[in-house]
Amino acid sequence: MAAGVTIFAGSLVCLDADGYAIPAADTAGLKFAGGDNDRKTNAGQDGDSYVVVRRFGLRRFKLGHALTQADVGKQVFVVDDGVVDLVGATTNDVFAGVLVNLDTATMGWIDVAPAVALHK
Repeated sequence: MAAGVTIFAGSLVCLDADGYAIPAADTAGLKFAGGDNDRKTNAGQDGDSYVVVRRFGLRRFKLGHALTQADVGKQVFVVDDGVVDLVGATTNDVFAGVLVNLDTATMGWIDVAPAVALHK
């Protein structure tokens, strides 16, 4: 993990330019890493703590705006560590996966494996 960051349970995680885990954000140069299972804080230096990131499977996240059933199967991108949205709704288009199901218009299930596969 990067120095001084907290990653919350159930959140999206990215890697910064140095390869350290940070909360996901719509920031240029970040690489999507997956979803976190546990809350973790690194109060030390870069690399003093680690976080276990789930790199496959379905994760439920809030959607940046209301989507419809017609959006299922589309790629989604990081808004922040708890929100994803369609391309064009974010600035830097940090790929987070594919929308595979909607619970509601603003909550959906994302397959994160396609996004993680891009950064092996």
